[in-house]
Formats: sequence, C-alpha cells, structure tokens
Amino acid sequence: MIATYGEAKRKVLRETEFDRVTAVFDPFFRKILAME
Repeated sequence: MIATYGEAKRKVLRETEFDRVTAVFDPFFRKILAME
C-alpha cells in the first residue's frame, strides 16, 4: 500500500519533475490552507 500521495507521485514522476510540481503547487496549497 502506498503510504502517502507524495510517494505515489514519486513513483509516477521522475524526481526532478516531482520537485518542479511541488515548487509550483506548494505555495498555492499553503494559500488555501491559510484562508481557513
């Protein structure tokens, strides 16, 4: 069983692609969480 969403994405994407996606979406998700 896959432990986390991040691990699942690492299996699908190469490490560099995962890092790029994380760099793009992390600030976006942080803004959403900050709006709570």
